[in-house]
Amino acid sequence: DIVLTATGSSIRLTSTESATDSINIESTIGGVKILASGAAAGEDIVLTATGSSIRLTATESATDSINIESTLGGINILASGASAGEDINLTATGSSINLSSTENAALAITLNTNGGTSETIRARNQQGTGAASIELVSTAGGVTITGGLATADAININTTAAGGGIDVDAGTAGFIVDT
Repeated sequence: DIVLTATGSSIRLTSTESATDSINIESTIGGVKILASGAAAGEDIVLTATGSSIRLTATESATDSINIESTLGGINILASGASAGEDINLTATGSSINLSSTENAALAITLNTNGGTSETIRARNQQGTGAASIELVSTAGGVTITGGLATADAININTTAAGGGIDVDAGTAGFIVDT
């Protein structure tokens, strides 16, 4: 083994070459482990790319080829850029995106906007043609739709196809419309 130890000081690797691989840390057979085991707050692992990007790439064909895991605390993903185009995009090409929460609490999953009066939230299905191409399901409880707008069209249900209709079915408790 090669062991570099700096007792009471730091170890720094610096390269002044302008190349995509100016510093390489590589293991051709085994893994690579980076560990910060300090007990003090702020003794973190910090990856910073000034003027460039940070990319994690895995070539293993497995369901968990990249894991981001916190065994004690939460996980924050933050894009704090100044322009609207600096978004957080989740894309699963040829597979699905699944959000799950096991917390037994109200608001266990929340989608929230807080950017101004022009903000919107959209759930869009691009190619599904079935009657349930977008489905809201509560297997044990109810579903509530609430509009806070103080106008006659606070909640809209539209069908845009020429032959489209609106189908409302109710169980034995009936159908109630109050004004």
